[in-house]
Parts: sequence; structure tokens; C-alpha cells
Amino acid sequence: MKPKLSAIKMLVGAAVLLGAVPLLRTGYAWLHNSRLQTSFSALRPESSFTHYLEHRPMEELPEFPLELDNSWLQIETHQPSVIRLRAPLRYYSQPDPFSEPYLEIPAGTELELIAWQRGICRYPIGYGFFSYPTYDPGWRMVSPFLKYPNEDPVRSWDEANFYYVRLEDLESVRRDYLYDCMRTTRMFPLEQFKTRGEYRAALEEKLPLLFVDEELMRRGYYLSPDLLLPLWDGWNTALCILAAVCILGCASRFLKSRPHGIKKAEVHRRPTV
Repeated sequence: MKPKLSAIKMLVGAAVLLGAVPLLRTGYAWLHNSRLQTSFSALRPESSFTHYLEHRPMEELPEFPLELDNSWLQIETHQPSVIRLRAPLRYYSQPDPFSEPYLEIPAGTELELIAWQRGICRYPIGYGFFSYPTYDPGWRMVSPFLKYPNEDPVRSWDEANFYYVRLEDLESVRRDYLYDCMRTTRMFPLEQFKTRGEYRAALEEKLPLLFVDEELMRRGYYLSPDLLLPLWDGWNTALCILAAVCILGCASRFLKSRPHGIKKAEVHRRPTV
């Protein structure tokens, strides 16, 4: 009996813990989003860039009046600027994953991630990783990566073609790129960092996918939905399912630990004289 009670207690504790984690994560996301919304509501736009505030179509997006400060993006000359895609990269004419891709770059294609010429970034904000947020969470507006080698080193805003791309696809490309950098240690000497985690953090800082979002918010132009944390996600659902499994297991063991039947008490009659 005691082993069963001990197992029941363990299942109850696991269910409570698994059920509490989603609540804590949801509370943290709500607090994070509330702070961002409060901070953004107190800002005032610095210029006449009102595209997002007026909720105009993304296809009419003008060039963001942001001067790219290369100092935050300076990378050593031995930094690899080419990566081979490990999976197809798809661009869409509308933010719908079930629609036909307008452009698909097949796996194995070599792309120019960041093109450098004499220490200056050739491509403006809006190319490759540096995408614009849209009104739909998880969807970005960007000019696609160029294939390597590219004979045209400079493109103007008017010459560029912009399409929708999923943020998770850009994250996948960046993850593969960072993996190659970590494997070859070509961006930074590995000896500068104590752990590989610090090394990866330094790499990610060089390629922030939400750089444009942060600048738009800082200047009071737009609060991107990609800066907000989801109140509920797949991890919370999985944890709740595990908590339900623990509760069912607890109930099953509790029922098995009970007697199957009630024995009738024997009545002892006094012998008659």
C-alpha cells in the first residue's frame, strides 16, 4: 500500500508542477507585453513615417528612414558571407502558408547573407535577414536573398522586389548560418569566449532578426506583433497534456489501491440454551 501512496504523491506533485509552469509562462508573457504596450503608447513618432500607424498596405511600404550604422554590424573581414541552404526558402505574395510560393530558392543554393565591399554593407535595411514586420505575427516583408556570386553589388530601394516570408524560415536560415560559423569559428576566435554559449550569443547579436522592429518601436512608428510574446503556445499545451496524464495516472492508482468489495461482517449469535 505504501509504495502506491508514494507513487500517487509523486504524480500529484508532478501534475501541480507541470500545471503551474504554463501559468507562470503566460503571466510572464502578459507582463512583458503590457510593459511594451505601455512604453510604446508614451512615444511620439520622430518623423512623418506613418505607414504602420495608418495601417496602409504592406505592398506600399516606403523606405524606412533609418541610416544603417555599420558600427553595430562590423564583422571581421574573414566573416563568411555565403551559406548553402539546407532546406528550401519560400517567399509568398501574401501572408498565407497554404498559398503557392511566389519564389522558392531550392536547398543547396548558395546565398549572399551579408555582402561587404570595402567594409560597407552593400544592401540596405529590407534585404535578407533585415526584414520589415507586417500586421500578421510571424510574417515578414523583405527583399529575397541574392544568389552567390552576385555581379550587381548595389541595389536601390525602387529596384528591389519585396515578398512575404515566414519568420521561422528566416530563423532556420540564420540557425544554419550560425552553426557553420560555430563549426568553423571563422567569425570570432573561439578563445575570446569562456563557453560556446557565449560564442553563439555573440553571433546572434551580429544578426538580430528583429532589428527593424526594435527601431520602429523605439522611434514610435510601430509596435510589431513579433516583439510580443504569445500568451499561449505549443509548449504550454504540451505541459498541460503531461499534467493531465499525471492526474489520470494518479486517479488510476488511487482506484486500484481501494478494496474491490466490502466484506460483510460476520454476526456471532449467542448459543441458545
